[in-house]
Amino acid sequence: MNPLFQNKWLIVSSIELFVILFLIIKLRKKKNENTIDKEILKSKKTSINMSDIMLDINLAPNLYKKLCRVCHPDRFIGTFYETSANTLFQEVQKAENNYSMLCELKIRIEQELNLIIS
Repeated sequence: MNPLFQNKWLIVSSIELFVILFLIIKLRKKKNENTIDKEILKSKKTSINMSDIMLDINLAPNLYKKLCRVCHPDRFIGTFYETSANTLFQEVQKAENNYSMLCELKIRIEQELNLIIS
Protein backbone atom coordinates (compact mmCIF):
# COMPACT_ATOMS: atom_id res chain seq x y z
CA MET A 1 0.00 0.00 0.00
CA ASN A 2 0.89 3.53 -0.47
CA PRO A 3 2.42 5.17 2.67
CA LEU A 4 0.56 8.38 1.91
CA PHE A 5 -2.72 6.50 1.95
CA GLN A 6 -1.85 4.95 5.33
CA ASN A 7 -1.03 8.38 6.75
CA LYS A 8 -4.41 9.74 5.70
CA TRP A 9 -6.21 7.04 7.65
CA LEU A 10 -3.96 7.65 10.61
CA ILE A 11 -4.80 11.35 10.49
CA VAL A 12 -8.52 10.67 10.12
CA SER A 13 -8.55 8.20 13.01
CA SER A 14 -6.58 10.63 15.17
CA ILE A 15 -9.10 13.38 14.46
CA GLU A 16 -11.95 11.02 15.31
CA LEU A 17 -10.24 10.13 18.58
CA PHE A 18 -9.85 13.79 19.52
CA VAL A 19 -13.50 14.47 18.67
CA ILE A 20 -14.63 11.56 20.83
CA LEU A 21 -12.43 12.71 23.73
CA PHE A 22 -13.74 16.25 23.34
CA LEU A 23 -17.34 15.02 23.48
CA ILE A 24 -16.66 12.87 26.54
CA ILE A 25 -15.12 15.82 28.38
CA LYS A 26 -18.03 18.03 27.39
CA LEU A 27 -20.54 15.46 28.68
CA ARG A 28 -18.74 15.21 32.02
CA LYS A 29 -18.77 18.97 32.44
CA LYS A 30 -22.46 19.06 31.63
CA LYS A 31 -23.11 16.28 34.13
CA ASN A 32 -21.30 18.27 36.83
CA GLU A 33 -23.30 21.38 35.94
CA ASN A 34 -26.52 19.37 36.20
CA THR A 35 -25.63 18.18 39.69
CA ILE A 36 -24.89 21.74 40.74
CA ASP A 37 -28.22 22.88 39.27
CA LYS A 38 -30.01 20.08 41.12
CA GLU A 39 -28.40 21.13 44.40
CA ILE A 40 -29.50 24.71 43.82
CA LEU A 41 -33.05 23.58 43.10
CA LYS A 42 -33.07 21.44 46.25
CA SER A 43 -31.97 24.39 48.33
CA LYS A 44 -34.70 26.54 46.80
CA LYS A 45 -37.33 23.90 47.57
CA THR A 46 -36.57 23.91 51.28
CA SER A 47 -38.92 26.30 52.91
CA ILE A 48 -37.59 28.50 55.65
CA ASN A 49 -40.22 30.14 57.75
CA MET A 50 -38.88 33.58 58.58
CA SER A 51 -41.56 34.24 61.18
CA ASP A 52 -40.34 31.24 63.19
CA ILE A 53 -36.78 32.48 62.96
CA MET A 54 -37.80 35.95 64.13
CA LEU A 55 -39.74 34.46 67.04
CA ASP A 56 -36.71 32.38 67.99
CA ILE A 57 -34.50 35.44 67.91
CA ASN A 58 -36.80 37.92 69.63
CA LEU A 59 -39.05 36.02 72.02
CA ALA A 60 -37.16 32.87 72.96
CA PRO A 61 -34.63 34.48 75.35
CA ASN A 62 -37.31 36.10 77.53
CA LEU A 63 -39.45 32.97 77.66
CA TYR A 64 -36.38 30.88 78.41
CA LYS A 65 -35.44 33.06 81.39
CA LYS A 66 -39.00 33.00 82.68
CA LEU A 67 -39.27 29.21 82.44
CA CYS A 68 -35.87 28.73 84.07
CA ARG A 69 -36.98 30.84 87.04
CA VAL A 70 -40.35 29.12 87.36
CA CYS A 71 -39.31 25.48 87.09
CA HIS A 72 -35.84 25.58 88.63
CA PRO A 73 -35.33 22.36 90.63
CA ASP A 74 -34.13 24.27 93.69
CA ARG A 75 -37.66 25.66 94.11
CA PHE A 76 -39.08 22.15 94.46
CA ILE A 77 -36.57 20.47 96.82
CA GLY A 78 -38.29 17.97 99.07
CA THR A 79 -41.63 18.16 97.26
CA PHE A 80 -43.56 15.73 95.12
CA TYR A 81 -42.67 17.76 92.00
CA GLU A 82 -38.88 17.62 92.42
CA THR A 83 -38.12 14.97 89.76
CA SER A 84 -40.51 16.37 87.17
CA ALA A 85 -39.14 19.88 87.79
CA ASN A 86 -35.63 18.57 87.24
CA THR A 87 -36.50 16.88 83.92
CA LEU A 88 -38.51 19.87 82.71
CA PHE A 89 -35.68 22.22 83.62
CA GLN A 90 -33.23 20.11 81.59
CA GLU A 91 -35.60 20.14 78.60
CA VAL A 92 -35.94 23.92 78.88
CA GLN A 93 -32.17 24.24 78.78
CA LYS A 94 -31.97 22.07 75.66
CA ALA A 95 -34.61 24.21 73.91
CA GLU A 96 -33.03 27.52 74.86
CA ASN A 97 -33.28 29.09 71.39
CA ASN A 98 -36.38 27.32 70.07
CA TYR A 99 -39.47 29.38 70.76
CA SER A 100 -42.03 26.79 69.66
CA MET A 101 -40.52 24.11 71.90
CA LEU A 102 -40.39 26.56 74.79
CA CYS A 103 -44.11 27.28 74.31
CA GLU A 104 -44.86 23.56 74.43
CA LEU A 105 -42.71 23.21 77.55
CA LYS A 106 -44.55 26.13 79.14
CA ILE A 107 -47.83 24.23 78.78
CA ARG A 108 -46.24 21.06 80.18
CA ILE A 109 -44.78 22.98 83.12
CA GLU A 110 -48.17 24.50 83.90
CA GLN A 111 -49.79 21.06 83.81
CA GLU A 112 -47.15 18.96 85.57
CA LEU A 113 -46.10 21.46 88.25
CA ASN A 114 -49.56 23.06 88.74
CA LEU A 115 -48.22 26.53 88.05
CA ILE A 116 -49.67 29.51 86.26
CA ILE A 117 -47.13 31.28 84.08
CA SER A 118 -48.10 34.66 82.76
